[in-house]
Amino acid sequence: FGSHSLLSILLKQLNVNKSEGQSSWRALALSLFPLHLFFHFVYYTDPGSTFFVLLSYTLSATRYHFWSGIVGCVAVCFRQTN
Repeated sequence: FGSHSLLSILLKQLNVNKSEGQSSWRALALSLFPLHLFFHFVYYTDPGSTFFVLLSYTLSATRYHFWSGIVGCVAVCFRQTN
C-alpha cells in the first residue's frame, strides 16, 4: 500500500497535465506488474526496500535532500542480507 501511494504521488509530480485518477490507475498498474508482484512475495526485504527507495526519490524531488539521503541509507541497509 505504501509503495502504491508513493508511486501515485510521483506520477502526479512527473505528469503535471494528467488527472489524479489517471495517476492512481497508472500507479496501480505498476504495483501489480507481474515481476514486481511476484518478487515481493518471494523476497521478504523487497517491499520495504522498494518503499524506501521510492520515498527517497520523492523526498529528493520535493527538495528535501538531507532526508532523502537518510532514507536512502535506510533503503540500502534494509536490503543487505548476511
